[in-house]
Amino acid sequence: MSSRSPSAGTTYTCIGSRSTDESWTPSTGPHVRLADFGLRPTERFVYDYDFVDRWRHDILVEQILDVAPGRTYPCCTGGRRAGPPEDCGGPWAFMEQAQPYRVFSAMRRTAEIVGEILDGATDLGHHREELAVLRPWLVTEHFDHRSLNRALAHLSVAEGRAA
Repeated sequence: MSSRSPSAGTTYTCIGSRSTDESWTPSTGPHVRLADFGLRPTERFVYDYDFVDRWRHDILVEQILDVAPGRTYPCCTGGRRAGPPEDCGGPWAFMEQAQPYRVFSAMRRTAEIVGEILDGATDLGHHREELAVLRPWLVTEHFDHRSLNRALAHLSVAEGRAA
């Protein structure tokens, strides 16, 4: 299925892979190569990551590069903002939890805990679990493509061993 977007080329919504008659068919396995879609720069596709929580990603092909020898693929060349915490309940639940007043509240509570520790009124052990819950909300604006590429490289190696 495709639809025309006036400013960004063609948008494809698909699950599966392209068959020889150019129709979209269900994938026969968990791996679909992006190259199999035959997308060109300015074309987009929608990727559904989690059918239960309804995470939908709109992906734009900006450019297609030649494979660089010695480089691990897939790789991320850039991005914005951190991904949401795992199992946070989908986009609507994430947006509700990440409202600015909630992020500010997480920062304020973290500062209170650090203050108590520095004042000697408590130790880290008493607040470790609470800090672990607060941490994802303190880094929502940070995007670390190097960490993502390390994770992708690890995944690529693990999949290579399984193949």
